[in-house]
Parts: sequence; C-alpha cells; structure tokens
Amino acid sequence: MERVAWVLVPPRGEAMHSRTPAALHTICGKTLLKHTIDALQEAGLTPTLIADEEAGAMPEGLPCAMMQKSSANQNGDEALIEWTRQLGTHSGCVVFARADMPLVTEQSLRALIHAVETENCAAAVLGEAADGVYCMDMDALRWTLTRLCAGEAMERFPAEAVRVLASAGYTVRTLAQREKDECLRVTNRATLAKATEHMRSRINEKLMENGVTLIDPQRVYADCDVNVGCDTVIYPGCILENGTVIGAGCTLYANCRLNHAKIGDGVTIESSVILDASVADHTTVGPYAYIRPNTSVGEGCRIGDFVELKNSHIGNGTKVSHLTYVGDSDLGEKINLGCGVVFVNYDGKKKQRSTVGDHAFIGCNVNLVAPVHVGRDAYIAAGSTVTCDVPEGALLVAREREAIKEGWVAARKESGKL
Repeated sequence: MERVAWVLVPPRGEAMHSRTPAALHTICGKTLLKHTIDALQEAGLTPTLIADEEAGAMPEGLPCAMMQKSSANQNGDEALIEWTRQLGTHSGCVVFARADMPLVTEQSLRALIHAVETENCAAAVLGEAADGVYCMDMDALRWTLTRLCAGEAMERFPAEAVRVLASAGYTVRTLAQREKDECLRVTNRATLAKATEHMRSRINEKLMENGVTLIDPQRVYADCDVNVGCDTVIYPGCILENGTVIGAGCTLYANCRLNHAKIGDGVTIESSVILDASVADHTTVGPYAYIRPNTSVGEGCRIGDFVELKNSHIGNGTKVSHLTYVGDSDLGEKINLGCGVVFVNYDGKKKQRSTVGDHAFIGCNVNLVAPVHVGRDAYIAAGSTVTCDVPEGALLVAREREAIKEGWVAARKESGKL
C-alpha cells in the first residue's frame, strides 16, 4: 500500500502582482510550497509537484510532473493522460494538496488518510468545494479518471473526481478542519497576510506551551524554525528569523531583530540587531547594538549602546560599552574598551585583522589601525592612534602635549579675525 501526495501548483497568478511564482511567496520563513511539503512529509506522504508551464520555475530536489495547460485545441486530453500515467498500477491512497494552501496540518492529513484506509471511504475531503484537501483510494481514482470529461472537468479537478465518485454511490466523507482556516488559499496579498497571521499565531502558541513568556503575542514575529528555551521573556516588536536559537532564561526587550543568531542562557538583549552571530551565556547586549555576521561574543560580556561588531571574536568578560566599532579583530578576556574606540580595519584595498590580549585597557577615542597587536595587560591612553604593536604590560600614549595660549580669543577679536 502506497501513500503519495500530488501537490497542485497554481499558475504564477496576476493577483499577487509579483514576478515570484505564487507558491514561492514566503510566510514565517518558509515558502507556501515548503509549508505544504513539510506537512505532507510529516504525515508520511511522498509528494510530487503537479504544475503547468504557467507555474514558473520550481525548486530543485522534488519530482515534478509538468502538465500541459488545457486549451480549446487540447481539451485537457494531455492532462488526463498525465494523471493516469502518474497513478500507474499502484494500490493505496493519493492526497491532493495545493501549494498555495500552507496552513494544512499533519493531523488533518492523517485523519484524511485514516478515513480512506480504515473506514472504507473512496474519498475524504477536508474543507468544502474546490478549496479543500482530498484523499482518494487509488483504485477509485483510477476508475474515475476513465469517466471524467476533459476540459472544464480537469480545471475543477480533483473536486470533479469526488463529485463523480459520490454520484456513482461511492462513500465520500467530509472532515471538519482541526484548526481555523486550514484550507485558506493564498491567492493575493490580502490572503498572504491572513495566512501569515494564522501561522504566526501557531508558532507563538507553541513557544508559550514550551515555557516562553510573550508579553504581547500578537507583536512577536518568529519564523517556523526558531527555537527558544524555557523562562525566556520576549517583549513586543521582536523579530526572530532563519533558525535563530535562544537559550533559557533570556530577556529580549522591545524591538530586537535576530537572524540566524545563536544566543546562550541568561542573555539580555535590548533594541539590537544580531545577524549570523553568536552570544554566549549571561552577556548583555544593547540598546542599539549591531552584531554582524561571523562574530562570536563570549560569556559575561557587555556589548553596550551604539556598538557595532563585525567578523570578530570577543572573549569572556570583555566590555565594549558604547559608541565603539570592532571589525575583523580578536579580543581576549576581561578587556575594557572605552567610549568611541574604532578598529580601523580597511586600508582602501583590503581588510586587516588586529588582536588584543587579555586584561588590556583601551582608553576612550582610540583608533587601532590594523594590523596591530596589543599585548596582555597593556594600556592605551585615551585619544591615541595606534599603528604599531604594543608589548605586554606597556602603556602607549600617542598624542601631542596640550598647549595653552592665554588671551588668544581677545587678540583674534581685536584683529577682526573672530
């Protein structure tokens, strides 16, 4: 007994006003098609895409039967032949799902299969009319295909096949949707937004069931593949994308965006952006920090307001408190960076790396022109521009001594220069 799924891919569709094929629009981090495929596979089905030339390019890696679009000359004969060829001589059941119906659940699909396999139904339908999901016994479907009229009947397939079965006295069962709007079709931007709202609600309910506190669930936006640990608190306006993993006991204050980020336990983040980077346990980030790709921040660090990190490693216990840029650099443990420190990593042609040893102290308004190495326990005086390596335990001062000229302002005014 086989269990297969035929996924009906809609034409590109003018209602979307988009160059993207309708089935490849995205909700909560996955395309409509991927949502459908995942639900089918979770229900134990093997999917095949059924599309015509107007569907647009489909992703690689899935079998796809290209159906010829019906026309006045073809009258759907080619489509009938292709359906029959796909069915072959197998026994079992076929589920017909739509690539633009992303809210169908594994549980409902299993209920359809159960009705056909164990309740002696020729077909089972989730939803009503043409906008539904269908499961049919292969023998009954094969019989139906020999009796369908090409043309308009094929345009309404598989609903027309179920109607033929019911008219011939076969048992057809209608199942209620287990969740609201499971059979919602995404046909335009408005229904795309509605489907997104439903999917986001499902995701957030699952997060809360797993012990996550959402202060305002309607204003937290998480992708399907996001994982959050228990006792984490998420405030409104947070966006969690692309496989982000957040540990237990964290706090995300309002308006954070995390994309493909890995966050440890007990981390606090406030109004900050973390992209393709990691932050270890008990570190605080923000407000208004920007942690860019290929950056790792250690345990117990402080990444403060208006700090930008890029392609860098920050060791445990290091403090980068405010108004600082660290790019293409490796910082050791328990370093202190003052306000306004800049790692000057670009010479106009290529990027260079700098390193700072453990327990070093970098004063305010310091520029470190890469490539330089600051040794362990070294001190850099505020206002210095560093262009050479600094030995361990040394102090570097790179600034002129102040000069005070008494009466300078009055003299300039008397001469008309001020």
